[in-house]
Amino acid sequence: RLKREIDGHSAEFGAACQRCTSWNPRLGRLLENRYHRLLLRILEWTYHLEALAKKPP
Repeated sequence: RLKREIDGHSAEFGAACQRCTSWNPRLGRLLENRYHRLLLRILEWTYHLEALAKKPP
């Protein structure tokens, strides 16, 4: 469920990036790279926490 939510935000942000890129390509690329790194980190943490939650005590 969380991944779906993150993907939704990602698509939303992608559209905003496209608009941004249309008037400032460098800024658009910078934003996109920074956001993708952040998104990857969030996904890694999500899976890490899920794995921890599933691990038997």
